[in-house]
Amino acid sequence: MGSWRRALPWWLLAAVLVLAFAAWGASADEVLDAAREWSLRHRAFVQANAAACWLGMLAAGSVAINCPIPVAALLKVLAGFFFGLEAGVALNVAMSLSGGLAGLAATRHLFYRSLHARFGRTLAKASLEMARNGFWYVLSARLLMVTPFFLVNVAAGLSGIRKRRFLLATGLGVLPSSFIYALTGGRLEQVRTVSDFASSDFALAMGLLAVCAVLPALARRRG
Repeated sequence: MGSWRRALPWWLLAAVLVLAFAAWGASADEVLDAAREWSLRHRAFVQANAAACWLGMLAAGSVAINCPIPVAALLKVLAGFFFGLEAGVALNVAMSLSGGLAGLAATRHLFYRSLHARFGRTLAKASLEMARNGFWYVLSARLLMVTPFFLVNVAAGLSGIRKRRFLLATGLGVLPSSFIYALTGGRLEQVRTVSDFASSDFALAMGLLAVCAVLPALARRRG
C-alpha cells in the first residue's frame, strides 16, 4: 500500500502529460494556422532585426525545450521560416544545446538529492549505467525523437553523465532533426494542415534520420 501511494503522484503526472499531448495533437492544425499567420505578419520585423530576434528565439527555445508540451518543435520550424536553412539549423542546434544543459543543471541541482533519497537504489543503478554508456543513450534518444526531449534532460540530470559528453551527444543527435525542422519551416507559407508538410524531401529526411538512429547501436556493438 505504501509503495502504491508513493507511486501515485508519478502516475498522475504521466496521465497529465498524456492528456496534454493528446490536446496538443487534436489542435495541431489550429496551432499551425495561428503560427503561420503570426509569422507572416512579423516576418518583415524579424528580417529587419535578425540578430536580436535570433537571440530572442534562442532564449525562448531554451525554455520551451524543457516544457512537456512540444512547443519547441514549433519554434524550430519557425526558425527555418524566419532565418532560412543554414541560420535555422544553427539556431535549432543552439536551442537544443542550451535548453538541454539548462534542463540537466536544473534537475541535478534542484531534484537530485530528494529523488535519490526516495528512489536511491533504482537511481543508483541507472546512474551507473548512464555514467558508463550515457553518451550512446543520449545520442540514440536525440536521433530517434521518440523520448520527449525534456525527459532525456531529466534522466541525464539524475545520472552521473558528464556535461561535456551530454552536450556532445546532444549536438550530434539533434543535427538531423534540426535540418528537418528548418527544411519544414521553409514550406510554412504553403501549408494549410500538418499533413501538408509531407513531401518527397521530408520523406527522404525522415529516412536518413531513421538510418542515423541505428548507427549508435552499431558503433556501440563494435566497441
